[in-house]
Amino acid sequence: MCTVLDFLTTREIELVIQYLDEIILDTKQSNNDDLKTEAIAALVDISKIKADAVMSITFPAFMAKLPDSDRESPGSYLLSLEALVRLSVEEHIFELFLRRLLNKLDVVLLTDSTPAYPLAILLALFHGLRQKDLTKDSNLEMYFERLVVGLVRRAVQPVKESTSPTALNEELLLHAVGKVANVIVRTSPNLLVENPLAVADDVYTLFTPGFSSLEALAMTGERSPEHRRLIILSTYMLASIRPTLSPKLEAIPLFERLVTLAISETDSATRTALLVQIALVGNKWLASEKGSQIVRQTLQRLTRGLHEVSDAATHSQPLAHNSGDACLRILLWLTKGLLLRLDSSVTHFLDLLLALLADPRYGLPTARGFSLLLAPHDLVTDASNFVTIRRLYKQRLLDHCLPRLAADFRAAASSSSSSAGKSTYLIALAGILQFAPTPIVMLHVETLLPLLLQTIDLPLADHASRSAGTADVKAASIDTLAIMVREAPAAVEGHISSLLARLLQACECADAVSSPRTLPPPPPPPPNPVRTPVRVRSAALACLRLFPSFFRHERLRPHRTRVLKALVRALDDPKRDVRKEAVDCRAAWLRMDEVDG
Repeated sequence: MCTVLDFLTTREIELVIQYLDEIILDTKQSNNDDLKTEAIAALVDISKIKADAVMSITFPAFMAKLPDSDRESPGSYLLSLEALVRLSVEEHIFELFLRRLLNKLDVVLLTDSTPAYPLAILLALFHGLRQKDLTKDSNLEMYFERLVVGLVRRAVQPVKESTSPTALNEELLLHAVGKVANVIVRTSPNLLVENPLAVADDVYTLFTPGFSSLEALAMTGERSPEHRRLIILSTYMLASIRPTLSPKLEAIPLFERLVTLAISETDSATRTALLVQIALVGNKWLASEKGSQIVRQTLQRLTRGLHEVSDAATHSQPLAHNSGDACLRILLWLTKGLLLRLDSSVTHFLDLLLALLADPRYGLPTARGFSLLLAPHDLVTDASNFVTIRRLYKQRLLDHCLPRLAADFRAAASSSSSSAGKSTYLIALAGILQFAPTPIVMLHVETLLPLLLQTIDLPLADHASRSAGTADVKAASIDTLAIMVREAPAAVEGHISSLLARLLQACECADAVSSPRTLPPPPPPPPNPVRTPVRVRSAALACLRLFPSFFRHERLRPHRTRVLKALVRALDDPKRDVRKEAVDCRAAWLRMDEVDG
């Protein structure tokens, strides 16, 4: 009724706005998310015709719910920030939103708030910017000055002047500031400054005369972690620059310097920022003949570094700064950047990675690194950051690596290789398939199916971090098998018996408690068993649920009793999500009788 022209008076619409505000801010309705969502949507619709009323009534009410410090009420601000972001679609409303939140950020940074509060404010600004079409926004210059230059300088100033760091120097907040800067700068450099190169020149000076985030990294041991982590801001700035613009440093010297710094860097956050920059520079600025030459030289340099460390480890010699691990990380990230644009040298990088799978030292970390090659990344794989992304890059990776992985696994299985050595090929395969498009995967069903069955058999490690990595691999393999069941059931049908045995084993949980309705518990597990993770149990049950819908029932009927008995135990799983999957799965198998009847 509020949106119907002249149906309600202005006063009546204002009363409706007040009522909607009360619904959203009412703590007694904290569990009624659907009602609050509808109320916010209604306010958004009203703001399109009565923006002044929303600005004068809703904004003060919501801003009043934002405390100066979150020490006494952590998280109480989230609902108000979410509502403010959704309301700030119209340009003049966003101006008010921006001004109020920046003022609140100034206050919060001066109090004893936890870093989570200013982080939430910065992310609210980021999401508010993302929902706008900045290319048509007449205030883009103002956004640049206040949000990019202003926030970046505020993060740099205490570090440069050697004063006490603020919350803005926290790692997560640096990422949030970088996201805000990135979404503005990449919109259109021509709208920001008369000379677009001026923005590119500030990638490493960060709008601060006499400062360089790269120089801080070169002085190993002489700079604080807060100083070194400012390279995170440079990473977001570098991502926002078009390939036609060059940073102040030329691309090739910059690339060589980044590689050198990444080899010696020990701080995890700083090192990751350098690796992302290596991938960005390799993708955006090394497509020329000189660029290709430096890429080949870098490959040779990394190969030598890996072999030298591997030989040193064989002879029990000390390793300096884990340089071999650093070379492997650089190799993976550079391969990712080159693969996206299908550089002619990427096959050499992939061949080196495939060869490293057989290395006793680098086999397992290399296998886990394969998941990075196709994994989405908010900077490297985002086309709005002007990276070159070819449509067939995922298919090229699968076509090149799959035959080699299958052949090397069969060779390792037929030799005296350890189970750990053979598992590296399966882990690498699962990492690739985790992000591979379904149509491409379906082209290789016959080759993949035996390997995926072997992947489900991978033992879980005793160490928590290693067990988590193996669990991700097993869950990804089961998800891929589920896709095959849906898309190519005829190809999978011949493996029903072996697949069922593995999935039922993956459903078992050592902590399940037998209730009066269940069968006697299975034999006691060995001492200190490694529990099958929740995501693996859920994935296995979800895959089993598909069988009655996609396979012929005459092929499933011999296994029905065994499956239902195993599912009874899954109904007593300690995790609610797993029990729900077990209920749905058991119902699907029980419905076989109804369909057959």
